[in-house]
Amino acid sequence: MAELLADLVQEIHPRQWEGGGWMVTDQGALIGDELAVWDQGWPRVSHGWFQIGPNAVIFNDHDKIAYVRYELWSEEPPQAEPEWKYSWSGEIYLRTGRIQLSHHHPQEDEFEAFDLGRPGATWRVRVLQREPQSVPKIEYPTFVHMVGIYKLQFWGPALPREVPEA
Repeated sequence: MAELLADLVQEIHPRQWEGGGWMVTDQGALIGDELAVWDQGWPRVSHGWFQIGPNAVIFNDHDKIAYVRYELWSEEPPQAEPEWKYSWSGEIYLRTGRIQLSHHHPQEDEFEAFDLGRPGATWRVRVLQREPQSVPKIEYPTFVHMVGIYKLQFWGPALPREVPEA
């Protein structure tokens, strides 16, 4: 049975980052140790309300307060409740194993990093978005009304593929 091992909730205010969205990325990209979303040639796939790349998730929501919750699970978590209108599952490579909230254009804003505990791994991830609505205090720090609500659930990491011996 899947067990929630760690979680962190962060609040984003649009006035912090006027003129751009936000992303959750591997900490290595923020310090220039690897390709980042602002680098030419950074591959991405659009899913409408967000984009996914090799080491980051970019959110297109930048006009209202948003809350993002990170969760680390022992194995694949239970399927999301129906209130989570949008969902995507896949894999993401995190060289440092630490994710951090950031603006599209790095600034001095510092957000606490969320440590998944294993660097250099491809993690399984589920990205969820809930419709802006009133949300009870169960998963988020305050009773929030008409804000963006997001959740990133990580488990795995995916085991490396074994190459058969010749």
